[in-house]
Amino acid sequence: MRLRGLVRGWAERYKTNGSSLPEVRTLEGELYSMSGIERQEPSSIVLIPIGSPDLHCVGSACGVVGNRVFSNKSLVSFLSNRNVQEILGIIGNPDDDETYQAQAVPLNSIALPIFGRNGHMFEHFVSKGNGSFRYERSRVLGWSVYESE
Repeated sequence: MRLRGLVRGWAERYKTNGSSLPEVRTLEGELYSMSGIERQEPSSIVLIPIGSPDLHCVGSACGVVGNRVFSNKSLVSFLSNRNVQEILGIIGNPDDDETYQAQAVPLNSIALPIFGRNGHMFEHFVSKGNGSFRYERSRVLGWSVYESE
């Protein structure tokens, strides 16, 4: 399945490049904590470039089923204008066909290098796109973690 292949590629990108992120292990722990996914459960941490031609396939696990919040050009432009280069995220059951039934990549939690007013604006863009990433004010060296609920 195409979406599973995208997730595998982004997971491999995280394994290869994730160590360059500040406090990456702390961020990873926050993703697990916010998502409610236990480390022993099937999951993948992914690192998705904002410039990915497949970013439009990505949404939140909650909100309207099958949402593709990152297909919103205004949202992507907003992130790009704030120098966001990549999204760190977690997806549960990445090898299960059911995960992709709605033809989208449903992230359970994400981390972005924005906070404060920009964090609230991001949350607003996501809500307008029928998705759900709640700004939790969890910050790790300038990165904020968002929970899909």
